[in-house]
Amino acid sequence: MNTHKEKFFNCIHPVICRIGLFLVLCVVFIPACAPKEGYKDFSFLIDQRFPPKPPSAPIEIIFQTPDKPYILIGEVEVRGQIGLQSAVDQLKAMARDMGGDAIINYRSNRAAPGTLGAGILVTQGRVVRWK
Repeated sequence: MNTHKEKFFNCIHPVICRIGLFLVLCVVFIPACAPKEGYKDFSFLIDQRFPPKPPSAPIEIIFQTPDKPYILIGEVEVRGQIGLQSAVDQLKAMARDMGGDAIINYRSNRAAPGTLGAGILVTQGRVVRWK
């Protein structure tokens, strides 16, 4: 005859197994679903279009407005729960596609924990072509 203790463990055991299996699956599969790229946005600020640069072309990142002459082509932005290097690489790829040589006025900000959009990284800048 089953005791009260055996009935309890027979009843709860399948539930614990299901919860455990669910948690293991979450730990394994949810990181695989995490985005590798952020939300990308760009806009051209001039009508003139330049041919895209090759993927190996270097793109400078400059935090302020440079002294040397340039043509302002457009603006780029990447936002999402991604790493800083990934965001910068995506900005550079967009700048290459726009025919740019550099991204000026570069800035980045990650929303603090406990705030709206916590953990979201926003990187942006202006794409220029040297004269």
